[in-house]
Amino acid sequence: MTRNRIILEHSAYFNAFVFPKYLYGCYNHGEMKSVSDEVQLHRLTADEAVLKLDRYLNDAFMAGLVRVRVIHGKGTGTLRQVVSEQLSKHPLVNSYRLAGYGEGQEGVTIVELAAK
Repeated sequence: MTRNRIILEHSAYFNAFVFPKYLYGCYNHGEMKSVSDEVQLHRLTADEAVLKLDRYLNDAFMAGLVRVRVIHGKGTGTLRQVVSEQLSKHPLVNSYRLAGYGEGQEGVTIVELAAK
């Protein structure tokens, strides 16, 4: 096997398997990543919130969390609407609801994640 072919095969492996993990923050060099059971989205733009929510849901699922809290704040309701739209079509979400009294009410959404 020539050196160029080895480099090409290694490059293809890196691009297909390793690079996406670096890109999306999933590659942690063997360390267990601590994931909180809540994510703060208030004071973010809608685009920033969507990206942070997607990454958080993936991390929470991989960490084995079953229920998480998404804190979007009360405000004008824009973030709450964006969060609701994202959760309704996210493959890792079983169900979601607005938090009740004592849980954060309309400033927080409670999310039930899919089982592993």
